[in-house]
Amino acid sequence: MGEMEKRDLIKSIPTNIKSKELVEKRREQIVIAAIKLFSQKGFVKTTLKDLAEEAGLSYGNVYDYVGNKEDIFLLVHEFVTGEADQGLANSMENVDDPLEKLKRMIHSEFELSNKWSGAILFVYQDIHVLNKELLHKLLRKESEHVKKFRNVLDACIEKGHLRNFNTQVLANLIKIMIDSWVIKRWDLRGITQFQMENAIVNLVLNGLSSEKAARKRSEETSFEFEGKSVLIVNGGSIFGSAISSFLISRGARLVIYDPCDDMSDMLKRSPSLDVGEREKIKIYTLEEYGLMTQQLLLRILGECGPIDMVVQDIGVGGSEMSALSERKALLNKRLVENFHMARNISETLDDGFTRKRPGKILYIAPWAWDKHVDAIIYETIKASTIALAKENSRRMHDLGVMVNCLVPGYIGGIRGLSARDKKTSNPEIDSILKMRRLGDVSDIVNMVAFLISDSAKYVTGQVITVDGGIS
Repeated sequence: MGEMEKRDLIKSIPTNIKSKELVEKRREQIVIAAIKLFSQKGFVKTTLKDLAEEAGLSYGNVYDYVGNKEDIFLLVHEFVTGEADQGLANSMENVDDPLEKLKRMIHSEFELSNKWSGAILFVYQDIHVLNKELLHKLLRKESEHVKKFRNVLDACIEKGHLRNFNTQVLANLIKIMIDSWVIKRWDLRGITQFQMENAIVNLVLNGLSSEKAARKRSEETSFEFEGKSVLIVNGGSIFGSAISSFLISRGARLVIYDPCDDMSDMLKRSPSLDVGEREKIKIYTLEEYGLMTQQLLLRILGECGPIDMVVQDIGVGGSEMSALSERKALLNKRLVENFHMARNISETLDDGFTRKRPGKILYIAPWAWDKHVDAIIYETIKASTIALAKENSRRMHDLGVMVNCLVPGYIGGIRGLSARDKKTSNPEIDSILKMRRLGDVSDIVNMVAFLISDSAKYVTGQVITVDGGIS
């Protein structure tokens, strides 16, 4: 679908308002309301009255901007595809290497899935309700979007990065694999964006690369964390899982304490990891070894050798506030236990471990969702984590150990807000809703990667808040 046809489609939606700016503003209100309601109730069960109420318009006022629900479906589709096209354009800006373009495009599509998962889900589920003519036009628009992947894949073949194959097929397979993170989220619960991205990139590059190109990349690629030993504490948290996946992909040797239930099995059997990479991963479960004590840490050091970096996530929460409140006592207990484990590790590091000169210690304080478990416990543990980081930074400075602290804000995707009780008033979350953007796990992982890298070798005692400027 060309730009002219797209404009004709939008122009075909009736409006009684002459001001173009007002029409665009009100239609965007309707689109945001539709994404929320269609993903929750479905297209058929959502009425125009529901949409008007959610958008803050009167029922009659809606007809000033659209003619029917199909018009709204079209507006939502155009809004999401517009965001997707802009995301791809931004990801490829000032990038010449087609292989790097492909990686960035895949990342951009996952960012879109995080932000507009509700819209993507209901478009897949309810597109069949459209009339045949409109359906064909929207499908052509989708084909134009996928063609952008095909063009980059063609360039990869031309440059010798990939062997010759049907790029139309692969472009669609890549798009389907990305969308499956939303469509099959019931089965992919607990799988992080980084794990999905790495799986797709590894499949394309390692499964389809020519032997010559693979050898060349192997010779030319050097990972900054190659051979570094990293202890991940609370490895089963959302951040812990994502950080683990990232560091594995960068060649680090990992010791993971308290992984999620399936992480050990997943890491050991992952087809994206070769035998050598699997041997770089050591797992210590909470169920088998108990809480992290000084004795357990000494045992880990004895079995795994020196640790170069420690990354500990002290938070426990999730983005579904109703679920948090139901598990208040358990989560409060875990928050306190996680902080005490950080103290235990700190004291053990001071008792001989630091003589091995680990380079980095990074604490990830409770994230903003934990505030909804118990605000007092949250503020107490957050302040204590910051104090621990600052004190250890001063104490370990002469040993060459850099100690910092990250304070995450509201991290998640649009699905994290879908369960919010409309009657609940929270200024911070209302601010996020107006921005239409939560933070992303990648925002945290990227900051972690910087703080434990050699690029931050002169950064210590810092408390970095990652919350989009809300605080």
